[in-house]
Amino acid sequence: MDLKKRSAITVRLDYETREAARKVFNDLGMDLSTGINIYLKQVARDKQLPFKPSLRDPLNEATQHAHKEISEGDYQTFNSLESLLKDLNDDH
Repeated sequence: MDLKKRSAITVRLDYETREAARKVFNDLGMDLSTGINIYLKQVARDKQLPFKPSLRDPLNEATQHAHKEISEGDYQTFNSLESLLKDLNDDH
């Protein structure tokens, strides 16, 4: 790409988000700018977001599901950490 046709953008976001994204991109062998460029190029190419936006909160849904199970008595108790770990590691 011709460097004369490049432009800079400014994005405001919180420090924690930036650093978390920077770490992911770094683990993938690229810097933050390259990662953002890849994202924007995919949006432009596909003419859509590369993920499905959702108002769904998976953590909230899991919490509600757990509350429902408990209220219905659908849970197990364990007498020791060892028995809990054994149950978690057993194939069901």
